[in-house]
Amino acid sequence: MRVIDLTHPMTDGLPVWPGDPAVSLTPAAGLEAGGCRLTRLAFGSHTGTHMDAPAHVLPQGAALDTISLEQCTGSASIVENFPPPAELNRYAGADFLLFSTGWDRRWGKPGFFASYPVPERGLIEALSRMNLKGVGLDTPSPDTPDSHDLPHHRLLLEAGLVLIENLAGLAPLRGRTVPFCAFPLACAGTDGAPVRAAAFLEDEF
Repeated sequence: MRVIDLTHPMTDGLPVWPGDPAVSLTPAAGLEAGGCRLTRLAFGSHTGTHMDAPAHVLPQGAALDTISLEQCTGSASIVENFPPPAELNRYAGADFLLFSTGWDRRWGKPGFFASYPVPERGLIEALSRMNLKGVGLDTPSPDTPDSHDLPHHRLLLEAGLVLIENLAGLAPLRGRTVPFCAFPLACAGTDGAPVRAAAFLEDEF
């Protein structure tokens, strides 16, 4: 079995959504002085490849630590771009739909958090009616960069789905349904957290 990492690495100075806390990974202790290395980590709850909990946008939404690990793993169909809603029927039975637009290739480049592709409202409505555990994107958000009320977030999270943003490396998996997991940091009472997302392949391409 091969494990395919679908996560952008967490690095010092990692690009973040405008206005979010900066990412800092700085030495706090070294081998010479303290006998071991220790790194101070500082970042926001929606940094890098991460999961949104309902508490992100819903007043009474569930916090991240109340989401079971079972909801963070299952079968995932990798879908190229954002298809018309009628095409979702072919993915019935999958636990997750992961949308591969190719936007992850712009990671770390200027404009990553602007002008990214966004699904149409009808697609989001159709997803909210499917029997899914979650939805994943290789873009920063299912809503436009200038959206303040985040209607697509709300529809998906109100439907009980988890939302995974900024996935990486989905393109080679397009058209496949694979075992998938996206386990977030166990941060109590939070609205989201970085995840380590992975797909599992029992055969070669």
